[in-house]
Amino acid sequence: MHDNTKGSVAFWSVSRFFGFYVDTIYLITGISNIFILTATSDSVGLTAFALVLILSITSILQYTLRQLVQTHVLMSSVERIKNYCQTPTEASLALPQDDEEKKKGWPQKGEIEFNKVYMKYRANTDHVLKDLSLQALPGEKIGCIGRTGAGKSSIIQTLFRMVEIDKEGSEMKDSYIKFDNVDTKTIGLHFLRNSISIIPQTPFIFSGNIRKNLDPIGTCTDEQLWNALEEVGLKKQVESLENKLYTDMTNVSSVFSVGQKQLICLARTILKKSKVLVLDEATANVDKQTDDFIQATIMKKFSDCTIFTIAHRLSTIANYDKVLVLDKGRKVEFDEPYKLLVKEIGDEIITNENGHFASMVLNTGPKTSQQILNVARKKYYSTHGVDNN
Repeated sequence: MHDNTKGSVAFWSVSRFFGFYVDTIYLITGISNIFILTATSDSVGLTAFALVLILSITSILQYTLRQLVQTHVLMSSVERIKNYCQTPTEASLALPQDDEEKKKGWPQKGEIEFNKVYMKYRANTDHVLKDLSLQALPGEKIGCIGRTGAGKSSIIQTLFRMVEIDKEGSEMKDSYIKFDNVDTKTIGLHFLRNSISIIPQTPFIFSGNIRKNLDPIGTCTDEQLWNALEEVGLKKQVESLENKLYTDMTNVSSVFSVGQKQLICLARTILKKSKVLVLDEATANVDKQTDDFIQATIMKKFSDCTIFTIAHRLSTIANYDKVLVLDKGRKVEFDEPYKLLVKEIGDEIITNENGHFASMVLNTGPKTSQQILNVARKKYYSTHGVDNN
């Protein structure tokens, strides 16, 4: 409402200034013509008639110009409607194979495989993902990093099939994304998207009460909701509210802080129990303490789930199983964090200075980069059963 009012005030202010500007220009022009006419003619009637014509033409011209501008503004709505009508529809929301896969509990393991994936947002633009191939084993934690425009968020678009992968060229005909060896193209959009949990960068809060936000479709008991709130550290705060689970969240900022809203999203994800979890820079807007708590909770509650994280803080993914480094839509590195930081296993400082991941870590500063290395080394030794001493 406020933005709409600001737009209206700006529009009418400019209209009034435009009218004043037109009147002033024509008034000056008219007076100049009258002086010229008076100097060259002795007829007072002709001079008066010229003045009346000038004033009438001024108002008509101003009205005409205003109508042209108003027509241009209103035609923007027609343009939007036309664009909506011409927007290609999404793929089928449901497919025959959905029922069969639901009975199997797909995805049972959470294995993800990208094979020669190309993707672009419009037909006349360049690919934002180019020849992307990788495999995430069941339960692996994959961190994705890269500079702005590297294609990190585009991977999420392809996972949820918000944008379909390109299969037009000869080198792309074998492109696919599979969950548990099932091509996502063969799954209806509703079933596919409902099978993946996501915690976005900006917390998504529904209008309504806390219960509706935790369990939008109403499949969980109160006990399950309270357990989820306890796991994310919000149980005591919700219990202190007058209406508890039925507290209205229309004005959510008066109930929870930004970090706590992200914890609500985490509790919602815990209740959903998906085998695949996507984190889209989920802790970018929270403090370090909340970030550490969220990461610890995720590692505990989703230990057997496949996690794909677009990282904002490199320390967040230091203890992940793999790190994917993207550059201009291409995979440039994909391996365990420790192996990307060192040239030889056992190095206690970052020795692979020319590596993409190592360069990013070094840019965080000597203290932070060493902490990241220590965490990555500890994770590597733990995974491979090597003594860290």
